[in-house]
Amino acid sequence: NLLGLGGPSEALAAAMSHDANGPFRSAIADTSRRGLVAADAIADALAAVDDVHALAAPFGGEGAIRGELTSRLHMVTRMLAAGRAQLGLRRQVFFVGIGGFDNHRNLADAHPERLAVIDDGLASFHTALATIGAEKQVTSFTASDFSRSLSANGSGSDHGWGGHQIVVGEAVAGNRVVGTVPTVALDGPDSFTRGDLVPTTSVDQYAATFAHWMGAGSNELEAIVPNIGRFESRDLGLFPGVRHVDRSADADRLQPARRVNVQR
Repeated sequence: NLLGLGGPSEALAAAMSHDANGPFRSAIADTSRRGLVAADAIADALAAVDDVHALAAPFGGEGAIRGELTSRLHMVTRMLAAGRAQLGLRRQVFFVGIGGFDNHRNLADAHPERLAVIDDGLASFHTALATIGAEKQVTSFTASDFSRSLSANGSGSDHGWGGHQIVVGEAVAGNRVVGTVPTVALDGPDSFTRGDLVPTTSVDQYAATFAHWMGAGSNELEAIVPNIGRFESRDLGLFPGVRHVDRSADADRLQPARRVNVQR
């Protein structure tokens, strides 16, 4: 161990306690100290949650949790419970990444396997949310840098433009498709070069809808999603119970999502 102390946290704390000459060293030392304090607080909060809730059960039980997505969503569940019950947090946002979708080869076998991982992880996660009483306060959604083309790329497909995303949660008005279902054809009306599908809903509208659900007002959306004014609808209607608070001169015009014609 560093400096002969009992653990890495103690060693780092000791190192941060030394005088730091200069503004940069001082700022780094202060940030590191606050990070250690936060880490200890989170560890204590997680331990308290584990004493109350059996959060491993929906994910297969202690010792059986495996897989990149399942294990991460298990930690997210613990963090949600700790944030609500121990840390007094009103809003929490978690990013959980999963790869393996850039299938230029072996698409027919690899893609279904990836979808099964998402299905299993989200099912376990939303079962666990009921354990902590957060099933109506948490929404899961997918996002990706790009989609896939309709044209073949060997035994797979190439990078595309428009695609589908999934939104899950008890607050969501679900069991439906939001936007316009495209015509899946290489030379169809919704296809661009190489079979790239032209999006009918913008990522700006997608982001603004979640920001609105989390309490952002109209003027705040302009700062969060600067391009939202280019679209007729600021909200996709995913959360019908949300009261849309107008904090700007012009009220939101909530209209159904429309096709956005894009030229390039």
